[in-house]
Amino acid sequence: MVRRRISLSRPGPIVAAFWVILVLHLGLLALSIPEYRVTIDSAYHVSMGRQYGEHGLVSWDSINFGPQGRPNLQGPFLHAAIGGLGRLLGGRGDDYVLANAILAVSQWIAAMGTAAYFAFRLNGSVAMLLGVALLSGAAFAGTSFAVGIPSGWLFIFSPWAIWLFLANRILLASVLAALAIYSHIGGYLTAPLGIVLARLLSRKWRELFKCGILTAVLTLPYSMHVLRYAGWLSGVKSHSALLFDPMLDVLALVATASLCFSPQAHPFLFSWLMTPIAWLFQDPGRFILQWPLAGSVAAGDWLASRLSHLKEPVRTRCVIGIAAMATILPCGLPSLAGEVAWVAGYHYPRAVDWQTARALAAVIDHARLTKSLISDYSPLLCPAIAVYVANISCEKGQWVEVQPRPDPAALLPAARKTYIVPLAPRDPLLLLLVSLHWAEIHSNTTGRRTLENSVVRLLSQPTVGEAASIASRTIVAEAGWLGHNAVNNSISFANLLSGWSHATREQFRSRLAEQRVRAGRIELACLIYAWALEPTNPEQAFELRRAAFDLGVIASYLGDDYALDFLGDGQLTRMRDRFLELASSSDRSALYPSPKAAFISALRSLTYAALKHGSGSSSGRPPGNWFAWLS
Repeated sequence: MVRRRISLSRPGPIVAAFWVILVLHLGLLALSIPEYRVTIDSAYHVSMGRQYGEHGLVSWDSINFGPQGRPNLQGPFLHAAIGGLGRLLGGRGDDYVLANAILAVSQWIAAMGTAAYFAFRLNGSVAMLLGVALLSGAAFAGTSFAVGIPSGWLFIFSPWAIWLFLANRILLASVLAALAIYSHIGGYLTAPLGIVLARLLSRKWRELFKCGILTAVLTLPYSMHVLRYAGWLSGVKSHSALLFDPMLDVLALVATASLCFSPQAHPFLFSWLMTPIAWLFQDPGRFILQWPLAGSVAAGDWLASRLSHLKEPVRTRCVIGIAAMATILPCGLPSLAGEVAWVAGYHYPRAVDWQTARALAAVIDHARLTKSLISDYSPLLCPAIAVYVANISCEKGQWVEVQPRPDPAALLPAARKTYIVPLAPRDPLLLLLVSLHWAEIHSNTTGRRTLENSVVRLLSQPTVGEAASIASRTIVAEAGWLGHNAVNNSISFANLLSGWSHATREQFRSRLAEQRVRAGRIELACLIYAWALEPTNPEQAFELRRAAFDLGVIASYLGDDYALDFLGDGQLTRMRDRFLELASSSDRSALYPSPKAAFISALRSLTYAALKHGSGSSSGRPPGNWFAWLS
């Protein structure tokens, strides 16, 4: 059982500080709802939410990995919530975006409420204040709940299931465990593990059996669906970045280590801390971001016990001082800085540009291209377009854990798709292709920044000789420039310390936009060349189409906000070397009358250096698994 709550002789200032911190963060988040911060995954979740809002239960995902689509194995809880609320708000694209923002703030409130409740039950007001201050003040852990992704609900529901199980409220514990599973497919290895650990520490055999049966019954429809399509699970892991909040993480680890000496004395807290352990193997970045929900409670409890020997008012001053430090300067990036900056209008990095997605959707709809497979240079962002025009199908897409193998989209001829390329209609290469009647531009959209895109359809097929000449000139020029001049799409800690002026930021973003365009030209040149090869050399045409797709992804890595810090400095160096190798292997004689082995090898080396895959499976973001030795 949990320990008896400790009462403070003067709880007033402690509770007041708790509400000040909570209302400060919540107020800033609420003010940002009209243009809310999201993660790159949000485009997928909102587009699927619209599918739920318009069609009810969605068992098949027709947006991602078109034209065939794939079984929808993602937990339905968040998507159904976005769909229901978005439909109530009006049922248009922006209504679903607003619904996602409201639910994201709701998830943040639920996370903070969970931390506050359990910290208070464990060690009173001091633990409550310190736990919530540590979690809400941490830029990465706190924001991971503020952006409202499905795994956040999984991490919130799991401790309530454990708590209710230990309180012998088996039916409610089973409902919460089922909600955790319906939130994310990873719930099968999370909430049940916590309940099993709680049983091992509390010897509740009969209760465990009842809870297991009830949870299995409640999740039976979803479990049968997952088992039916388990063969579609790709085995590809798209890991989150490893982002640390030093003050919170260190204190949470110290508190957890101290708890390990006597786990049976604190079965709830120990079970909660150990529950997400499977995520350390599946996605260590997500573990580091969301395990601190439990870690903040353990840290608050541990700190409260260490400070209990102090007399008043010294104890109150120390507690409020630690909470202020956790909020303002938590030995790392404070979430408060990002919240204030966003409300003040500094929207960088922007993971999803809804304005651009809305405009692109209008172009595709107006041009009656919704029946065509949409091949976006950045497949992670294509679902954002589906938020505004729900009946499109994207080549590749989001949540790569489930995908067809082999992907039938790869076998389609180049002219069967509609392309979104990272080039403005005034780009010289696009103007040349239009003048030769090889391509047409339906329209373009300009986002909030200088990055522009064009919607392109292929028209008259060129000869191999014509395509080889243009492809050779383009690849030699652009790959050579990138090999000598490409910079990393990253903000270093040194830059943060020195501070960016407005001019410095704009200069950096203009540089990223330029290299994005140059990589986009290589993508388009390879696509045109692949198209020309299709009648006479279909196997090499297939190779070139795949390379063109990968080069579009590389363009997004080099220039888009959402890909900030995707590439390490060492990886960029290797990419630059491969760009130079490609430039030296792309003269016209290497492309005509057919592509030479050295040219194909250089393309493969470049795409592998950037994307770390050599198969037809889509890898989403770079692997980035620093803990590969664990798995």
